[in-house]
Amino acid sequence: MNNIATAEQAEKNYTLTLPWLFPLMEQFTRQMLEGRFPSAVLLSGPEGVGKIQLAESLAASLLCTHSAAAETPRARLPCGECKSCRLMRGLTHPDFLAVEPEEAGKVIKVDQIRALTDFVYARPQIAQRRVVLLHPAEAMNLNASNALLKTLEEPSADTFLILVSSHPARLLPTIRSRCLKTSLSVPNAEAARRWVAERWTGEGVDRALLNAHGAPLRALEALEGGDDDQRMAVLEGWRNVLSGTQDVFAMAEEWAKLEPEKLLDWLMSTLHGQARSVTLGLGELKVQALYSELLDIARGVSEKRNLSLQLLWENWLIRSKARE
Repeated sequence: MNNIATAEQAEKNYTLTLPWLFPLMEQFTRQMLEGRFPSAVLLSGPEGVGKIQLAESLAASLLCTHSAAAETPRARLPCGECKSCRLMRGLTHPDFLAVEPEEAGKVIKVDQIRALTDFVYARPQIAQRRVVLLHPAEAMNLNASNALLKTLEEPSADTFLILVSSHPARLLPTIRSRCLKTSLSVPNAEAARRWVAERWTGEGVDRALLNAHGAPLRALEALEGGDDDQRMAVLEGWRNVLSGTQDVFAMAEEWAKLEPEKLLDWLMSTLHGQARSVTLGLGELKVQALYSELLDIARGVSEKRNLSLQLLWENWLIRSKARE
C-alpha cells in the first residue's frame, strides 16, 4: 500500500464493525454493484462517529476481488481472504493510497497531492481499480486544494477518491461540489451507549457520551485515555478561577500545556450546555460572548497561526471573570 503518512501499523482490519453505519455501507455497496459508485466521495460529520472506519471499509471493498463478483450488496464487502484483502491488511496494496499530513496537526502539502495525481493516472497493478483515501481533507493548504481540484475536474477511469472531513466548510466550495457529499451523524443514544458499554466495563460511560456529544468512538477514547478525569480537572480549575480561589495566570500556564483542540472542545461543550443552566453562575450573554471568543481561538489553532496560547487563555479567563 502506498501511504503518504508517518504512522505505521503491522496489520489493519478493514471490516466495518460499527452497526450504526451498516445501512450506509450497504447503500454504498449497492452503488458499487450497480456501477454507480461516484468517482469522488466526501464523508463528513463530527469526530468519533466512524468516518475513517467507513472510508477504509469502502476502500477495501472497492479493491476486494471477491466483492467485485458479488451479486448482492451485503456480499459486496471486503472478504478479508483474497489477495487484495491480504495486501490491504498488510498495508502493502499497490493500488491503494492514503494521504495524511506528514506530521500530526500539520497541513497536507501540494507535493503530496501531486504524488496523488501521479498515482491516480497510473494503471492498476493488482485490482481492477485504484483508490485514494484523503484525511483530514480540510488539512490541505490552498496550493494542495487547487492541485486536487484539477484531479477532481478530470477524474481518471476506475479510480476513486474518498475524502474525509470533520470540517467540510473549510474545503473549497469547488471541491465540495465535485464530490458526492455524505454526512454522518451520531447514532441514537441507546445504540451509542450499548456499543461503548460493550467495550468499557468501568464507570463513566454516560458522562463520557455526554461530553462527546453522543459520539461513541470519541467517548470510548476518552474513557480509555483518562481524558474524562483531565476534563473534570480543567472545569474544576475554571470554576475556581470564577470563584476567585485560583490564580488566572497560573491556570492559563497549565492550560497552555494541554492539547488546544481538546481544551477548546471541553470548554465549548461546557458552554453549550451552560446556555441552558447556570451552574457556573454565568449569564446567557456572557456564555455567548465566551463561546464566540473560543470559536476565534479555534480558527487560529486550526489555521496554524503563531499564537501565544498562554496569553490567549489569560485574556479569556480574565474576561470570563469580568462582570456582565
